[in-house]
Amino acid sequence: MKLKLKLKIGAIVLLALGTLISCDDDEDVVVVRYVYASDDAEEILATSIAYNSYGFVASLQQTSEEIQEGICEETITNSDSFSGANYYGNINYEYSYDETYTNYCSPESYVAYNLDALQQFETYNSEFEHTIGLEYTVTGIEAASDDEFYEGIYARNGSWQALYDEDLRYTFELAINYEEVTVSKSSHKIYEGIATFTLEQVYEDAGVVYTYQGTLEFLNEDEAKVTYDNGDSFIINLNNVSLSS
Repeated sequence: MKLKLKLKIGAIVLLALGTLISCDDDEDVVVVRYVYASDDAEEILATSIAYNSYGFVASLQQTSEEIQEGICEETITNSDSFSGANYYGNINYEYSYDETYTNYCSPESYVAYNLDALQQFETYNSEFEHTIGLEYTVTGIEAASDDEFYEGIYARNGSWQALYDEDLRYTFELAINYEEVTVSKSSHKIYEGIATFTLEQVYEDAGVVYTYQGTLEFLNEDEAKVTYDNGDSFIINLNNVSLSS
């Protein structure tokens, strides 16, 4: 008996590596092991964070643009949906969200913000769906401050499915905790801050689970550095979701 090796082609690579084991019936058994799950993890983190895929920093930018027009003590609720594509045009998405926020002006100025969203992606060879939950407190909103400061949590759960093979799929859960990230009031973009994250990937057909933990450092408006607890790291271009070492 032999188990088929599966190959996922594209930006997210899933490779099955076979090891032969001798059995009593003298048949060869191929033990499947997913050795490129780390590529999937990098893709998940980049897509979940970047502007162009409407990730975490895009949510910060939208919030910054909205709250400066807020009225004290009034709770604002909005719902909307739109579509877009990443810089290279190979990831199209549909995004819908519901948001609620209140601008508290006294005795201490801050904004309490919540967002729930659904994001559906389609590429030439795969499709995936993400649900998003975001909650943070924004300070520095007074006129004398040049920056806003965000503290809170960001959660994104999702699934990926190959269009050419129904057996190639995975699910994931991503949680980001940040104590303070800084957004410029003039550009409405993040330019510094550090957060911690935990990412869990589940390959159900293979019975394999991978867990990644690490630090997310925003270097400037355009780049963020991901450092895993084991020391491995890479850079995310926040504008086009590309990766570099």
